Parts: sequence; C-alpha cells; structure tokens
Amino acid sequence: MTVPRPVWYGTRGEMRVEVWFRDEIGDGRAARVLAALRAGGVTGLCAVRIRDVYLVDGVPGLRSHDLVELVCDRVAQQASAHSAPAGRAPPWDLLLEVAARPGVTDPVATSLRGALHSILGLPVPDSALVQTARQYLLHRSKQRRTLPGGGLLAVPEQAFEGLYNPLIQSHLTISAQQWQEGRRPPRVYPAAGGGAPGKADAAAHVARVPVATMSDARLAALSEERLLALSPAEMQAIRAYYRAPATRQQRRAAGIGDAATDVELEMLAQTWSEHCKHKIFNAAIEYRDGDRVERIDSLFDSYIRATTSAVDRGDGFLRSVFHDDSGVIEFDADTLLCFKVETHNSPSALDPYGGAITGIVGVNRDIIGTGRGARPIFNTNVLCFAPPDLADVPSGLLPPRRVLDGVHRGIVDGGNQSGIPTVAGAVLFDASFVGKPLVFCGTGGILPAHIDGAPSWEAKARAGDRAVMVGGRIGRDGIHGATFSSLALDESSPLSAVQIGDPITQKKMADFLLEARDLGLFRA
Repeated sequence: MTVPRPVWYGTRGEMRVEVWFRDEIGDGRAARVLAALRAGGVTGLCAVRIRDVYLVDGVPGLRSHDLVELVCDRVAQQASAHSAPAGRAPPWDLLLEVAARPGVTDPVATSLRGALHSILGLPVPDSALVQTARQYLLHRSKQRRTLPGGGLLAVPEQAFEGLYNPLIQSHLTISAQQWQEGRRPPRVYPAAGGGAPGKADAAAHVARVPVATMSDARLAALSEERLLALSPAEMQAIRAYYRAPATRQQRRAAGIGDAATDVELEMLAQTWSEHCKHKIFNAAIEYRDGDRVERIDSLFDSYIRATTSAVDRGDGFLRSVFHDDSGVIEFDADTLLCFKVETHNSPSALDPYGGAITGIVGVNRDIIGTGRGARPIFNTNVLCFAPPDLADVPSGLLPPRRVLDGVHRGIVDGGNQSGIPTVAGAVLFDASFVGKPLVFCGTGGILPAHIDGAPSWEAKARAGDRAVMVGGRIGRDGIHGATFSSLALDESSPLSAVQIGDPITQKKMADFLLEARDLGLFRA
C-alpha cells in the first residue's frame, strides 16, 4: 500500500491546525474507537485520543489564529497551529493519521474551503490546498509494555483497518520512539493535480472505441476492462447498433465519426446497469418450492406495480407513480406525500459508511427532485447483514461487524447532518448476507398540492432552459458505482465504486431549492 511519506515539520508556508476535545469534556468518538479496537482483538489498549487535523496552503491573508477560531469550539476544544500537539499530549504509544487519497472527495475540506471565503472573506484560489485528516493516539497499559514484540506495534496492521478504508484513504503510523527520533506527520498530503480541462483539452482526452469491428471475445474483454458489467448479448447489441448503415450515416453527418466514444459506452453501461434498469427484477423467473413451480413474468410488474394498481381508487389519490424521482400520493387537500426507497448494497459492501451515507442522502435527493421540489421530513431503512460474530468470512470481504457498524453510522450521519430524523427501521441477520449486505434506504417528504396555481407534481424542462449542477467537485470516488452493482464482490472490486456523501452541501442545496421553488425561479 502506498502512503504519503511523513516529513519533518519545517518553515514553509503550509498551515497545519490540530483540534482535540478537552479532557474534562471527553470525546465520545474516542470511546467508541477504543471499544471497537478491543472487540477487534487489540489487547492491552487503555486509551485512545483523537485529533482533527486541518491543512491549508495557498490562501492569501490567512492567519493561523483565524483558522483556529474557524475550526475550534473554544468551550469544548483546544487547538494548536504552531507545533505538533501530539508531543505534549498525555502518554501514547502509536500515532495513526488517516487522510483522503488524492482525487477523493473530502466533504469537510469542501466546507472549510467555503468557510474561508464566506466567513473570513478571503480569496481562495482554485490552486489553494485545503485538506483534512484524523489522528488517533493509542496508549497501551503498563502491563503490556514489557511484552515481547513491543505490545501494540506487534498487533497485525489489519487490526486497525476499522479506522480507515484503504480503498479511499491513506494512512501513516508513527511510534512513540520514532516521534522521539524526530519523525512527524506531513504538513500537507499529496493532492490530485490540475484543474478542469479546457474545451480543447477535453476533446483531446475523448477515447474512441471501434466496437463495430470487435470480435465477441474482444467485446467481453472491453466490458471487463472498463467495468461496463454488460453481458455478451448486450455488448453484441451495442456492436450491431454501431455497425448499422443508418447509424454510420447519422454519425458522419453530425461529425462525430463511426467509432463509439468512451462517454457513449459509459452512458449505455450505466443506463443498462442492474442498479438503474433492474434487469433481474424485470426478468422472467422460474420459482420452485418443492413440487410447485411458478413462472413469474417480472417481479416488478407482478407485485409492485400490481399492488399499486390495486390500491388506486381512481379518484386522483395516486398523483404520480413510477415515472418521477419518487412516488406521490394525496395526504389531504393541500398536501401531498412523497416516498422513495433505494438499495445501496454493493457500495456498502466496499465502504459501509460511504455506501450507506450516499444511499440515504441519495433518496433525500429523490424527494427534493420530485415534481417542482418536495421537502424531506423523515428517513427509514431496512438492513440485512451476516451475524456480527460470523467467523468464516471469505477472503476479500469485510467482517460483518465492520459492515454493520459502518452502515449504521453512515445512515445516522447522513440523516443528522441533513437535519432529517430516522423514524423507523429494521435489521435482519443471516449468514447468506456475508457476500453482500442489503441496505434499503428510504425517505418520505411533503409537497404542496399546488404551486402558483399549477399541479406541484408536474414539472418539465423546456428547450432553452439552463441546467445547473450543484455539489462537490467530481472526484475519483463514485465512478462505476451503478455498473458495479451488477457484479459479484471479490478482491478485485474497484476503489472508484466507493462513493463519498456530502450531506452538509446537500442540506444547503435543499434549503436554497425550496426557497427558489416558492419564488418560481425554476421549472424542474
């Protein structure tokens, strides 16, 4: 595993601030980490302390005092911007510091970058570096200090993997002895270089893929190489489309050439993915129960759509179903109720916290995007895991306890940071879920029956409307999340499929959209 090489504290312009809770206040996060490490087999551990680390470089006019005031709650916390406070901390034996890998979204850093501009009024150029990290100081009991092998440092490193996800985070460790010898964490971590490409650069980076001339074997290899997760029949259908004379004529007339672009292939793969198309859900299934054999033509049509039709009274009670971001029903004459549920199984298996938090903020977003815009008011969930104490876990899969804890924390954080309470949920344990958990995230919302005299559940963009994209910068996380859901988990599962949620940015976006909706500032 490649990790940033720690450097000595120097005199360059980078700014590093570390923040920690006062001893008399206590840190609930540290207590949870201590309990989790002990449960994971780390023996002889008597204390854990946590430092939140903020790293800034290239912001003109920023003073360390101002940065401390911005990130530190003086009532409950202490901070240092002039030295490495670990050197003055209560006794510790091992320092572990975790940071996002280059190109991976860091929501806290995004919020800090915005605060530097909006609260302190400072110019924050795109080239400025704003990062965060988390530091753990681990202290073993006196009885373990004389054990052969060095106590904590002799524990296999995987015992600490519950504190970070190697797919999306880097980590470094420093022993107390190495600290005494002068080793220190870095002032800044490696970051993805370069900004957004210009039009000419973007055009130069478009890949052309001659699918029309590929053999069946090459098509299968292409799907695997690009993580398209498409079947041989699907790849052959794409080839047939690009081979068709009418297609070639249209493409040449449009000046885009015969070969498929990488963007076109990614769009097809995402649209046809299990996550978006629900191919299994819509397939013909032969169900056997003893001697009884039943053929089901589409689980979706046979059960979900049929059940919905059965409760339709024909009086407009069902306002909008199966075609918008969420379903809409009548609550009373003035208010409509929206509801949406979605699975985030595969992402939660790779990164339980990230998969679950993006699952819950994703369905929050579906409510926000329904009709002319609804307000999320509650979250719910149904979660299926392998038993937490299951001993036989296949290689390459996370222990069920880590999956459970991470998913639970992701759902709670996603709701709390968005200001949306979780009002109901359920958990099921069974060994069959060791390969992939089931993570059902749901959100309910309310929508005025009419906005400006028009039905609120109807919204349509028109030619000439401007499209606005809001949120974090595109990172290396979340790429192929939809197509990856069609594949089985193994040790080669891609790091890019792990998603990073940003509920704080989304909360600000939601508040803005509801105000803009009531002012009639957008159509859809």
